[in-house]
Amino acid sequence: LGPDIIRIGGRIVQGLAEDPDLFEVASLLVRFAHRHGFFALGADCETSPQLGCMRSIGMDYIQGPLIAPYADLPEHSIARLV
Repeated sequence: LGPDIIRIGGRIVQGLAEDPDLFEVASLLVRFAHRHGFFALGADCETSPQLGCMRSIGMDYIQGPLIAPYADLPEHSIARLV
């Protein structure tokens, strides 16, 4: 089994709208994913400019607090999930 999704998140997504180098890295990763038959997932999307950048480079899936806020689970619920 090989990967079918490449996840792009963290520092790359956080600086995507402000840093042309990070925008280029994300764009290259998306093109790489598509060239090899993978989907590209943009994670940690927090702002509308980040969302716009991810859409413009062809990101297939986007997740993060801008799309769906993180759930506020009670501590005991988290422990049961682990």
